[in-house]
Amino acid sequence: MTSSTTIKSYLATLVIVGFWAGPAASFQDIDLEAVGKRAQSQLGPNFLGSMGRGNKSVTIGCASCTGLTMVTMSIGRQTDGTEERVRSGQTTMADLERQCQANEPTCRVTRADVGGAVGWLTSYASGRLAGNTHVLVLNGDMLIVRSMADKSKTARDNMLRMQRSIIPEIISR
Repeated sequence: MTSSTTIKSYLATLVIVGFWAGPAASFQDIDLEAVGKRAQSQLGPNFLGSMGRGNKSVTIGCASCTGLTMVTMSIGRQTDGTEERVRSGQTTMADLERQCQANEPTCRVTRADVGGAVGWLTSYASGRLAGNTHVLVLNGDMLIVRSMADKSKTARDNMLRMQRSIIPEIISR
């Protein structure tokens, strides 16, 4: 299987996985396609984007990069009380890290609030890949940004690009 075929297959899988969030409320007005295009330009000229699920998810991948390099963004709802438990301290980052480590021992979770949104950043290995996932919840609206790459530095650097401008742009709406 070629690197490009592997990337396309992996991108399709991650787009499907990103759909679990459900329909969005106040994030519905966000033009995620336009945000995705801005994110593409932040990541570089070799990145291409693909929209999914009614403008509520976008996948940006680099088919010409060596190894897999991609970022996904999805918006949805999280109304199970997680936001309130994290805000109040009832659920701590150590709690979230223990839950994550039950699935992947390399997982690390740190608090990563943006604006009024409560959130966390998860760093982990996924097979031969490295990942960073930033989850943010605000009034039940949820934003998930994932960065995956074959090197942890690449995954982290791409997440930092999203954290500097794209994530605050979405949260501030």
